[in-house]
Amino acid sequence: KAPTALVNLNDVKIGEMGASFLNSLGRFRCFAFAGASARHKWSEDRKSGFVRFLDRIHIKPIIVDAENPLEAVKSLPRPAAVMVAWDMKAIEFIQAAHTAGLHVPNDISILGVDADPLVCNSTIPALSSVDPNFERLGYAAAAALDALMSGRKRDHVVKVFCHPKGIIARKSTRDIAPAEPLIIRAKQL
Repeated sequence: KAPTALVNLNDVKIGEMGASFLNSLGRFRCFAFAGASARHKWSEDRKSGFVRFLDRIHIKPIIVDAENPLEAVKSLPRPAAVMVAWDMKAIEFIQAAHTAGLHVPNDISILGVDADPLVCNSTIPALSSVDPNFERLGYAAAAALDALMSGRKRDHVVKVFCHPKGIIARKSTRDIAPAEPLIIRAKQL
């Protein structure tokens, strides 16, 4: 058999990075994750990293149905922090929050994954997103292919995992002062 290179994003780290970022923003009544169906390993791995990070700090996240964003956002205690497994679905969560009369980010902070500036800047407010480091993934794939083609790698399967680059914070997430939800409620009254 010919050697094979498998180059993947480290989706567990993406989930951990998202949870860590949302946790750093302030106090939320809940943390939630919305992913693709269970048949998508990348989404399950992101959920696993998200849950694992929060478990370490004794927070039990809520797993919401990504197929019904409106019901998901309406069901969450507020203020809520939600990580959505990919940006296009995160946009649906922002739209659902608007439909439900919720303010993003005061009632619900939303974080996506992919960091495509065209997608993230097309929403109101602009979507914060984990940058999975697609550029590094491309370089790693090219290097693995070069190694295989030149015969430098003789292993049957070469696995490479690329770590996420970081968070690109935009207006769908922001620091929330511990008393801010009470102040907003008082202003509404």
